[in-house]
Amino acid sequence: MRSKWAKCKEPISYQALLDKYQALLNENHALRDEVENLRACQADAEELRRAISDGDLDALVIPGPEGDMICTLDSAHHAYRVLVETINEGIATLASDGTILYCNRHFAELLRMPLHNIIGTSIYRYIGPEDTITFKALLEHEKGKGEIELPG
Repeated sequence: MRSKWAKCKEPISYQALLDKYQALLNENHALRDEVENLRACQADAEELRRAISDGDLDALVIPGPEGDMICTLDSAHHAYRVLVETINEGIATLASDGTILYCNRHFAELLRMPLHNIIGTSIYRYIGPEDTITFKALLEHEKGKGEIELPG
């Protein structure tokens, strides 16, 4: 009967085994640290999403290559918030790259998606290819008027 150790073709020294074990142990600790870091980031992201969705946030600082960008969510202006949330139109606040920073419930209903699944995604996911050029032009000028089609 062959033992499971008989499969080894070359003998390995005790020190080599110890070194291999130590390397695996170090790799395991590094992976455990990375998982803990990712869990902490996920918890922070979930709390941020909840705060934005519930209107508990007045501003958001987004680090970028050109410095920090401060996005105010105007939750301090109650009348404005009431108007935005009750208007029968879909409204979204976007970053210059098209990331949705905020949207009202009617916007989410137009997309037939939960509000928390929309915030943080790219508006380009929801715009047809024929409207992308028009929409990019509107974003570049930071003002203007245009009409685009959303799915649904």
